[in-house]
Amino acid sequence: MINYNIKIDPKKEKTYYSDIEFTTGDVRAYKFTFEFIGINTKGCTLCIKAKRADGNVVIAKANSCSEFAIPNNMYSVAGEVYFEIAVYDASGGCITTKVISATVRDGFGEEGIISDDRYPILTSLINEVNALSTSVKTLIDETGDISAALDSIITIQESLIGGEAA
Repeated sequence: MINYNIKIDPKKEKTYYSDIEFTTGDVRAYKFTFEFIGINTKGCTLCIKAKRADGNVVIAKANSCSEFAIPNNMYSVAGEVYFEIAVYDASGGCITTKVISATVRDGFGEEGIISDDRYPILTSLINEVNALSTSVKTLIDETGDISAALDSIITIQESLIGGEAA
């Protein structure tokens, strides 16, 4: 795991432009180790937000204010990513925030497979099933013939799996 040491001093600039670089497709590959200058983090909660290049924001809370294993979906899109590091005291009050910029480069992973917790292939398959369901209902409504609808389902299933249906 690649470790990036980050010093957070509330008296310095809020935004830190770093030379930190991540690679899409890497899995459980990066972590931040924090040193808070002049802040007692005992009993505090650390919240990390990552605004990716696609505009989506991924939010995670850390078990510790000193280390944070960066979730894969925070660096799954190539481009600039901005991390907002926020420390909250036990009452929920924000003690400090810092923004860190980093770069995410495209990895050399398998084509079409990305490190993302949204499972785009599952979404695609659900859409195909929904479209098939709509087509079958329409065919039954138009023809009133369930047998023809079943034949249509078998033909579509064969084309999806590339062979004869079981």
